[in-house]
Amino acid sequence: MQHQVQNEQQLRQLISAPPALLEKRVQTQLDAYCFEVINHARVMIVASESGTPALQPVSLAHCQLEVSANNVCFCLPEADEQPGQQADKQANHGHSAQYASLYFLIPGVGHALRVNGRLTRQQPSGHWQLQVKSAYLHCARAAVRSGLWDYDAANSSTAVLTDSTVLSDRKEYLQQAMYLLLKTCDAQGITSVSPRGDETGVIRMLPDGRLFMAERPGNKVALSLRNLLQNPALELLLLIPGQPQLLHICGSAQLTTEPQLLAACAIGDKVPKLGLLIEPQAIRFTSASALTDAGVFNPEHRIEAKQLTPFAKALSAHMSGEGLMGKATHLVVDQVVKHDLKNLY
Repeated sequence: MQHQVQNEQQLRQLISAPPALLEKRVQTQLDAYCFEVINHARVMIVASESGTPALQPVSLAHCQLEVSANNVCFCLPEADEQPGQQADKQANHGHSAQYASLYFLIPGVGHALRVNGRLTRQQPSGHWQLQVKSAYLHCARAAVRSGLWDYDAANSSTAVLTDSTVLSDRKEYLQQAMYLLLKTCDAQGITSVSPRGDETGVIRMLPDGRLFMAERPGNKVALSLRNLLQNPALELLLLIPGQPQLLHICGSAQLTTEPQLLAACAIGDKVPKLGLLIEPQAIRFTSASALTDAGVFNPEHRIEAKQLTPFAKALSAHMSGEGLMGKATHLVVDQVVKHDLKNLY
């Protein structure tokens, strides 16, 4: 308990509050900038309050995706539904809505789109519909730190892992996985999906079987961390580019400033200020077929940055509009984004 962060006041002593203007980045509807990301994305990460559907990637290469300003409607192939979901189908066929989040990834592009809302299952199609409550762009720092799009299939030497892999191989996977998606919920069950990336292995397994993840610099909103202070449950989905398996972890976490744990995660002289000490309840391998089907790591599907509105411009428009204020904000935000990408730690 000595090094545990127990409330938001203690958290803000470690991570200062973000500028008030940043709160304006959140949109209540999908706009042209959101549609642009969705139209170029090849994979969508789905997360739900109840865990049905489970935290998982969905290939957009063949997914029937219908998008409007207020709704995102999609289907999950039967093969993508996780164990336990079949028994829960009736409970989600157009009845009570649950909170859920979507995270859209574009091959070769660092920034992404997060969409949160209320999820229901529609009859008779069985499709899922997310009623949009909030949407915002997420910066590229996690992807850049992890080298997510630097994967070279011709020079990959990582071993294939299987569902029957023993603990030592799970440790090997953890050592090699540089990128993950983190799902958290607040006290009301409102979900959030956030990426984490690191150049040295994003999760470390401790001798006692617990896991540790250092918290690297971000936008200071610290939504996932604030959620964990209210509700310690989390889900993690780790990936290694080119591998046929993902590693799915369910557990609980506490925020810690344990000096030895933080020192072990230092990059040069940059020691993280805090991290997540995770008590895993279930660790299992799951198929990465959605990523393969989407061709996420196929160089032919990578998007050049010039094909999209620059992240700084889109973020500025979300915060201050398209007029003079938006242009003035863009000048500042552009410099901040460039600084952040040069100072990843």
